[in-house]
Amino acid sequence: MTGNLGAPAYPEYLRRIARLIVDARFSSLPKDVVDQAKRIVLDDLAAIVAGGEDATVRSLLAAIKPSQAEARVLAPPWPRVSIADAVLLNGIAGTTLELDGGYRPAPAHAGIYCLPVVLALGEVGNISGREILVALVLGYELAARLAEGTRLDRLMHPHGLWAVPAAAVSASKIQNLDSEMVLSAVAVASALTVNTSYRCAFEGASVRNAWAGWSGVAGLTAVRLAQAGMTGLADPFAETFGRLLGSFDSSRMAADWGSPYAVLRHYHKRYACEGHAHVALDVVEALRLAHQFSAEDVVGIDVETYATASRRSVRAPSTPLAARYSIPFAIATLLVNGNASPQSFAPAALADPRVRRLARRITVREDPALTGDERVRRPARVRLRLSDGRRIEGMGENPPGDYRQPTPTVELVLKFEQLVGPIVGANIAASVARRVLMLDEEPDVSDLLAELASGGRGRALSYEA
Repeated sequence: MTGNLGAPAYPEYLRRIARLIVDARFSSLPKDVVDQAKRIVLDDLAAIVAGGEDATVRSLLAAIKPSQAEARVLAPPWPRVSIADAVLLNGIAGTTLELDGGYRPAPAHAGIYCLPVVLALGEVGNISGREILVALVLGYELAARLAEGTRLDRLMHPHGLWAVPAAAVSASKIQNLDSEMVLSAVAVASALTVNTSYRCAFEGASVRNAWAGWSGVAGLTAVRLAQAGMTGLADPFAETFGRLLGSFDSSRMAADWGSPYAVLRHYHKRYACEGHAHVALDVVEALRLAHQFSAEDVVGIDVETYATASRRSVRAPSTPLAARYSIPFAIATLLVNGNASPQSFAPAALADPRVRRLARRITVREDPALTGDERVRRPARVRLRLSDGRRIEGMGENPPGDYRQPTPTVELVLKFEQLVGPIVGANIAASVARRVLMLDEEPDVSDLLAELASGGRGRALSYEA
C-alpha cells in the first residue's frame, strides 16, 4: 500500500500520469497546443450554443429549477443552475447536432467531454482562461490515450467510456487536487462509465445525445466521491477497458506524455453529421461544383468506402439522429438543400419527399481495397449517374478539417458566427469569438460567459430532435 491508509496500490504508469497532471502548468504548454486548445473551445462552444436550440434540450431546461449561485446553461434564457445540471445540459447540447470535433487517430470527442466541466467549474470559481485551457488539454490527453489503448470487443460508442475519467481529470485540475486525489478520482471515474451501444445512434435513439453530458456529471461525481474517501480499483483502466470491454494496453499511457499533445490531432467538422460521412459528402460537393448538376438530375449514386463507413448505409432514417448517421440521407439532403447544416437534418428535412426519394437512390458498400488503417486514411469513391446520360465519379482520402488539412481559423470563426449569431446577435457572437481566441488573456472566464449570455434571441431556429 502507498499513500493514505486503505489506498489502492496503483501501478506506476497511473502514478506517473497523476504527477504529470498535477505538475502541468500553462507556461509549459507549447504555443501550437495553446492555439489549438482555443480553436477547440471556439468550435465546441458553438456546438453547445447552437445545440441549445434543440427541443429536447429546451424541455429539459424548462424542467430544471434555476439556482442563482452556480453555473449557466449556455442557451437562452441562460439560467444559472447547479454545476451538475449545467454540465449535463451543455454536454447534451454540444453533441446533439453532431458538430463537435474529435481526436482523429482513435474514437474520442475529447473536447466535448471536458469543455462543459471546465466552463461550469471555471464560471463558479472565477477561473482564468489559462487554467481552463490547461484543464482541457489534460482531460483531452487522457481521453485520447485511453481511446488509443483500448480495443473494444463490442460496438460501443466512446461518449460514455473514456469520457468519464477525462472529465474527472479536467475537474481535478481546475480544483488543484493533489496527485493522490487525482488517482482516486480517476479510479472511481473508471467504475462509473456507461454502457453505450452504437445501435442507439444507428437506430436514432436520442439517449445517445445524453452520454457526453452524463459522463461529465459522472466525472464531477467521481471527484466528489474521491474527496469523501471513496476508492476505486488499483488498476481501473485494465479492468474497465480491458477485462470488461475488450483489451487494454497500458504501455503507451504515460510514455511521451505531451510529445505531442493529443489536441494537435484534433479534427473539426464542416458538416452536421457523423464524421464517417464527411469524405463522401466532400466528394459529392466537389463533383457538383465541377459538373453543375442539381438533385433532380441525379438518377443514382453509388458510394464505395471503408468498412466502418459502409455501415452508415440506412436509406430511410426515422429520426434526425439516425439521419446524421446515414450516408445516403446526408448526401441527399446536401444535394436538395444545398448544405449539410443542422437545419438539413431537422424534422422538416427528414420529412421532405425530395430528400427521401433521392436517399433511396443512393447505395453504400464496402470496397475491401479501401479498408485499412483509419488513422491514416478514410477514403470514399462516389459514382453518380445523371439523367442526361453522364457518368461522373470522384475520390477522397481524408475528411475536411482533418488535422493533416486543418480548418483555417477564419473558417472556424465564420462557423461560430453562423451558428451563434442568430441566437445572441452578430456583434456579440463576433466579440465572443475574438475573446475565445485570446482566452489565455482572460482573467476570469465568467466575464466571457456573461457577455455571451447578454445576447438576446434572434430568429427562431429549428434543430428539434
